[in-house]
Amino acid sequence: MKNYLLVLLAAGESKRFGAIKQLINYQGEPLIRNRVKEFAKLKTLSQNIDIAVVIGAHHDVIQMALNPQKVNIIHNKNWWKGMGSSISAAAIYYQVQQTRKNYSGLIICLVDQVDVQSRHISKLIKKFEKDRGQKISASTYSHTLGAPAIFTNSCIDDLIDIPFAQGAKKFIVEREYSLVHLPEGGRDIDHPEDLKAYKAIAIENPSLMGFI
Repeated sequence: MKNYLLVLLAAGESKRFGAIKQLINYQGEPLIRNRVKEFAKLKTLSQNIDIAVVIGAHHDVIQMALNPQKVNIIHNKNWWKGMGSSISAAAIYYQVQQTRKNYSGLIICLVDQVDVQSRHISKLIKKFEKDRGQKISASTYSHTLGAPAIFTNSCIDDLIDIPFAQGAKKFIVEREYSLVHLPEGGRDIDHPEDLKAYKAIAIENPSLMGFI
């Protein structure tokens, strides 16, 4: 069985949201804890996966909210410089662990993609392994592409050096990649209006009910 490291990016300040987004109530618990628990289900789906979380802004309260989940914490001191700084921090951690863990790929997920479930990550892994770990497996949604994505071992050095202000999309399109249709990745929570819209949709579709 192949080994993977899944890293949840959760270092942002949530300035546009106006509150600590990682801590908003989702299914009766802080969002970040719920996300970690969701991805931990991969282990019951016959996936050998370690989970880590990149935190930065509000790191003290966010780390407290993660308890009692058993998860590795990556502290990103450059969180304010952009998402690329968290991707770089994840890649550095991956490289340090690689000699002991022999990972096949780095899975990057975003904390505010609230509809992404463990089964969706399993789809990405299946595509990644079909490509024999030679291509990035990225998600496509809402006429774009990006995370969740699985990066090959050959990408790690470049991910470490990614410009801090850069996101995953530009990095992916400059390399060989495969796409998995994942419409669930298209809904994220950036503004209070996004949360209100999500709640309105959830009323019509109970399967999406989570925020209360």
